Amino acid sequence: HEIANVFGVKGIEFLLECSKTIPLEIFFLAPSCVPATSNETNYRTLNYKNLIKLKKYPSILGLAEVMNYPGILNYEKELLYKTISFKNKIIDGHCPKLSKENLNAYICSGIYSDHECTTKEEALEKLSKGMFIMIREGSVTKDLLNLLPIINDKNKNRILLCTDDKDPDDIISNGHINHSLSLLVDSGISLPVAIKLATINPAQFFGFKQKGGIAPGYHADLVIFQNLKSIKYVIKDGKIIYEDGSLNEKYFINNINKAKYSSIKNTIHLKNSNDKILIIKDIKKRIRAIGLRKDSVITDEIQIEPTVKDGLIVSDTDKDIIKIAVFERHHNTGNFGLGFISGLKLKSGAFASSIAHDSHNIVVVGENDSDMLNALNHIRRIKGGIAISKDNKIIADLPLPYAGLISNMSVYDLAKRMKELRTIANEINKIEVDDPFMLVSFMTLSVIPSLKITDKGLFDVENFRFVSLYVD
Repeated sequence: HEIANVFGVKGIEFLLECSKTIPLEIFFLAPSCVPATSNETNYRTLNYKNLIKLKKYPSILGLAEVMNYPGILNYEKELLYKTISFKNKIIDGHCPKLSKENLNAYICSGIYSDHECTTKEEALEKLSKGMFIMIREGSVTKDLLNLLPIINDKNKNRILLCTDDKDPDDIISNGHINHSLSLLVDSGISLPVAIKLATINPAQFFGFKQKGGIAPGYHADLVIFQNLKSIKYVIKDGKIIYEDGSLNEKYFINNINKAKYSSIKNTIHLKNSNDKILIIKDIKKRIRAIGLRKDSVITDEIQIEPTVKDGLIVSDTDKDIIKIAVFERHHNTGNFGLGFISGLKLKSGAFASSIAHDSHNIVVVGENDSDMLNALNHIRRIKGGIAISKDNKIIADLPLPYAGLISNMSVYDLAKRMKELRTIANEINKIEVDDPFMLVSFMTLSVIPSLKITDKGLFDVENFRFVSLYVD
């Protein structure tokens, strides 16, 4: 759904083409919520008729995470048509904190999995109602250790491992699913059970009858390792494609029709702005701010007394209250939302990113307006990516030319650059969180509680309504 929010069906077709160039089988689920909700602006809405056309592709197995759970509960016809259209296929879920009767109704629409559980109690309720639980361990969202108690003989057949979002350098340094396996084993889960959660369980969940195990008639897709952090071989269809840290290049091809997708490099459509657009007037004694949580993209609504200078509300690094803004970048509407965020611990400068889930408008955070505007304008110049500004100068950037989301660098060069950007953010901007870029990219996702921000303003996810910055 990321590229679909920026480039529509053509973006999905671009990824399908890319997946054919590597010696692995990559499967997809059709994006159910593009946009995630109507409370943000994306490039193009995908309706159920668009999704039905995607069913013709063999590598599309079903309907992806149904994030707009209020839409299900409120009987939104378009969303229900989507679930009905995929009733004989997999329908994946996304329902953080949903419980009791509302959870029952959500499940009755045909959705039977969730990867958003953050507590044992939440996961056990969903398991008890027949759902499959995907335990998530990503670069920012780290839920595995919290959910360890749900892994037992009773539940082990209905639990899978996933990462959701993980940075390239995190994957290279720590691993992907193998990292989750290591955490499980180090925490006392037996190796056979841990491997089951990563292999046969996902294969059975997605309906693969000849994958996920080593047996007669099964595909010869194997990972051979001495330990979970040292992969010896990766074998696909009986062919060794990876051995001792080296890829077998002969199995990789590059035959994408680049001309067909050339416009994917031109997706930043943003009006010129000056720093006056970031002004927030002092109107009330208290304001709302987005409160960050450790290792989570769930946030809190906090109410604070703002810091005021010359009649304007400003960032206050001593109080850890930083300005955040979202600018629409698909249709040049001029839409923007303004607010404040607490918990980022940014001390100086600003950064901007065109990765801002799920509509991927441009999100900017900063200690001062001039650096925020400088970072924003640099994103326009490089046609998408990440930019860090200090003293009104761009001190680091990462161009993401494909839809403002995807790099054309090798994964190793990209990982190195991402690590450099985080180091700069930590040392120059004095940000104290581990992965500020990914963390901030989720502050715009209006389907994960509690308070988020879109190009249309501050959004209360639990009550599913926009709220004023000012508290009455």
